[in-house]
Amino acid sequence: MKKTTLLIMSVLLYSIVGAQEKTGQSETYLAKQRPTELKDEDSQQVEKAPALLEEGSTEYWVVRSQAMTEFIPFLTKKRTEVKKTRLLLAEYLLKIGKADEFASRNMPVAYDAEIYADILRIRGAFEAMNMEIPKERPSWNSLVEIVMQHIVFEGYWPTDIEEGAEAEQYIALCKKKEEYGQKVRNDAKSVLDQTAKMWVYLVQIEKLGDFKAYSADLILEAKAARAKEKAMYVEKHRQEAFARTAEKKQQKFDDAQARAQFKSSRRSRAYESRQDRLRYRQSRLDERFVNSRAYYY
Repeated sequence: MKKTTLLIMSVLLYSIVGAQEKTGQSETYLAKQRPTELKDEDSQQVEKAPALLEEGSTEYWVVRSQAMTEFIPFLTKKRTEVKKTRLLLAEYLLKIGKADEFASRNMPVAYDAEIYADILRIRGAFEAMNMEIPKERPSWNSLVEIVMQHIVFEGYWPTDIEEGAEAEQYIALCKKKEEYGQKVRNDAKSVLDQTAKMWVYLVQIEKLGDFKAYSADLILEAKAARAKEKAMYVEKHRQEAFARTAEKKQQKFDDAQARAQFKSSRRSRAYESRQDRLRYRQSRLDERFVNSRAYYY
């Protein structure tokens, strides 16, 4: 996925889990926006973002399905990251002996755009695109349309879908993917709210900086452990490869020795057999000579 795609996905993710969804909207988020000017990284030229396709058309659903294909993996990745952050926060509260005090406060969920951006680690995405952190999130359908607009702008591999039963089956598959995407969004929001409570509590007791240092140390330790494990794995396979090479050389040497020994023993057996034949022949000659009494004459 291109760098620009990752950036826009970061913004969209924040919009998904950041705030409560508005209701009673008569028009979509995109309908309220003016055409966006985007800069092409290669040509350095400013272009207009392409308009969305006709809603309900076959091509519309092809683009919508592609949007889900690219967005869902990114969303699940961020959900996993937030879960890890929540676990680290809980472990840190236990480490500093503040878990019981935090639980006794029964803190409500207080949305703060800056805090949510920090937890999701997407503040840099907004800065890179020179955008302000959004205060509210669009509806799911409006969100998907934003992703679709980006898909059209970046380009996609078209899929030819025939009208009728095939198109209906394709649309049904896309809606199934969206159901899963919405489930991930709801899961991520629930985890993020729990994480934000602990985050705010650490801010209140002035321990957030210590937590970030603690978290960074754990990340560095994990990286060092992975690097060490990788080095051990590489060394192990190097030793195994060396052992296999040495074993092949030894086997080759042993085979050569065996062949040489076989040839030597064969020559020895051939020589001994020849000597046996000569001795046998001589004994027969001696016997004939004795029996013929030729020595009397």
